[in-house]
Amino acid sequence: MHGTEKDRQAQTANVAHLDLGIVYYDQGELVEAVQRFEECVRILAERPVKVFGPVEAEARYRVAQAYVRLGKRDRAVDSLRVAVDRGGESEWVRKSNDYLKVLE
Repeated sequence: MHGTEKDRQAQTANVAHLDLGIVYYDQGELVEAVQRFEECVRILAERPVKVFGPVEAEARYRVAQAYVRLGKRDRAVDSLRVAVDRGGESEWVRKSNDYLKVLE
C-alpha cells in the first residue's frame, strides 16, 4: 500500500472518530468523547502535518473542551498547545490560541 492509500484510510478513520467524539460530547458523555478524540489524534499524529494538521488541530481543540469539562485543565492546555504547533494556518489554530488565553 502506498502513501496515498494510507492517507485515505487515515482520513476515513479519523473522520469517524472525530464525528463520534462530537456526538458523545454533545450528549455529555465526556469520557467516551475524549477516547474518540484521542484516537483521532493518535491516527493523525502519524500522518503528514501539511495534509492533516488542521484536522488534528480540531480534534485537539475538541478534546481540550472535554478535558475542561472533566476538570483536567492542564491536559486541556497541553492539547491546545500541540494544536497550535501542528495545525498550520487553520481556523482551529486561531480557536486554540483564543482558548489558551482564557485557560492560562
